[in-house]
Amino acid sequence: MLKKPLNFKKQTLQLFNHGVNINDYGLAEEILNEVNYYRLTGYLIGIRKSKNDSDLKQKVDFDKLYSTYKMDNELKNFLFNILIKIELNLRTIIAYEYSMSKCISPPHDQHYDKNNYYNKKGFYDVLNSLEKTKNYNKDSLVIKHHQEKYSSKMPLWVLVEFMSFSTLSKYYSSMYHSEQELIANKVKINYKLLPNWLHCLSVLRNYCAHVARLYNIEFKPSVKLGRSFLKNNPDVKNNTLFSYIYVMFKMLPKSLNKSDELDKLYEIINNYPDVDLCKFGFTENYKDLLEKWL
Repeated sequence: MLKKPLNFKKQTLQLFNHGVNINDYGLAEEILNEVNYYRLTGYLIGIRKSKNDSDLKQKVDFDKLYSTYKMDNELKNFLFNILIKIELNLRTIIAYEYSMSKCISPPHDQHYDKNNYYNKKGFYDVLNSLEKTKNYNKDSLVIKHHQEKYSSKMPLWVLVEFMSFSTLSKYYSSMYHSEQELIANKVKINYKLLPNWLHCLSVLRNYCAHVARLYNIEFKPSVKLGRSFLKNNPDVKNNTLFSYIYVMFKMLPKSLNKSDELDKLYEIINNYPDVDLCKFGFTENYKDLLEKWL
């Protein structure tokens, strides 16, 4: 049997009964009118008595709970705006470098040839994903044009515009190292690290796009940060939001100023001094890490 639904007043009382201090019940009810109870209580998971017990190990103020939620949301909006620009930049670089490497000679459709890819299963997965996307967008003028004139084939610089960040990541991973290296050199990242980094950023992009919680999350996959970084920074865990943010800043396109974007991040953090940054994976010296290693 499922749980009985509660009105907002009873939801507020239930928060109190579980261990949340509430100074203004009216304000708490108003917030629960806007923020789903289930979403808000997700920020309490780390201090519950047990996995199956909603009672808290220690009291927490409702104001702090709501501040954590708001900071999480602001971080999502900030990160998403950057990730979109990274995604667009990567589409351009991948399409250009691969096309110039493989598609100069007629018939210029070598990007459809499985023999031009190391991971052929991965390449087929990309094609299947694109086919679903094209079917979903079958009324698109772009798709209709290429169906009529080119038997549904598209130049790579058109095709990438129908790739999600996740599909783009898989597409890069399916390539031979020679093409991976060309692309990695453009973003100044070791080609051995880039498949993992693209995967991580696609995961983070999906968290932000779907408004999922970032606080107190163990991200998968773990970030490959390199031996030198891990040796010099043993406090950094490679499965946290901070490690994903580090990778994101390493891959900022030239159109974004790193110093300006870091200032925006610091401003969000400074606006919420009562929020536990450790739950986002930030270390005490996170500023030094971001500024020294970027």
